[in-house]
Amino acid sequence: MIASIDEANQARPATERVSIRRACALLEVSASGYYAWRDRGPADREVADAELAGIVKDVHEDKKRRYGIRRIRAELARRGRHHGEARLRRLVRSQGLACVHPASGPKTTVPDGRSADLIDFIGRVFAPARPGEVLYTDITYIATAEQGWTYLVLFTDACSRRIVSWEVDTVMDTPFVLRALDKALADLAPEPGQLIVHSDRGGQYTSNAFRDRCFDAGVIPSVGRTGSCFDNAQAESTNATIKKELINLRTWKKLDEVRLALFEYIQADYNRDRIQQALGFLTPEEFEQLHPVEFTPAA
Repeated sequence: MIASIDEANQARPATERVSIRRACALLEVSASGYYAWRDRGPADREVADAELAGIVKDVHEDKKRRYGIRRIRAELARRGRHHGEARLRRLVRSQGLACVHPASGPKTTVPDGRSADLIDFIGRVFAPARPGEVLYTDITYIATAEQGWTYLVLFTDACSRRIVSWEVDTVMDTPFVLRALDKALADLAPEPGQLIVHSDRGGQYTSNAFRDRCFDAGVIPSVGRTGSCFDNAQAESTNATIKKELINLRTWKKLDEVRLALFEYIQADYNRDRIQQALGFLTPEEFEQLHPVEFTPAA
């Protein structure tokens, strides 16, 4: 109430204004106390909060509104600033900052009823000991104005969370998936029997062509159980992140536009710059620098 005395007077016509002393008397506060408060300026805590709020907003914008409270806090710690989560949450809310949110969409893969003989070598063990042991793969959709649905396939390292390879096209047939698989194999160059590629039971992954390519490269194909999204949860989580932080933020005109944006996001943002809580708030590339991919040569 004290803070409104000067403001209230300025808002009134000159003939209706009251003196500061009269206003203080009506409000039952001391005039000397009001003047002392008005002249002393903001408290040190308010100044520090204002400075930190600006830094928080800069981080939020620098990371393209993709970071929530925990990642903002971790990013500040990487910059040598350590602050409590409650304080950061208060400053984020006071500025109306919000992280982008995911949206649901249609189903992109259909289980192959002939795949009952395929084996799950993962058993929901989503965190292998080292990079280069398990790749998760999945397909998601992206709508474009001129070409209708386009499709994105990812091969992601289960340990480092690095997106090892990807492909985007207007069809999601087996050759589409094989192109991304070949890129992953060229990147990792695994020894025979030392890499598992885990997927759902979509027809692209259960096809003879996909399985033969895996076996030819000495890679072990693995599939989750029919109808269980949890058996390929990490791959679907990566898809959801890309949807949330890139795809759902705008409308897309054509495939080439999508491809260019995905290249920038995956190579520059996701793999190199985006810290992840599961990695101890390191980026995938930082994590692999500390835990390099190493294969034991086959006998």
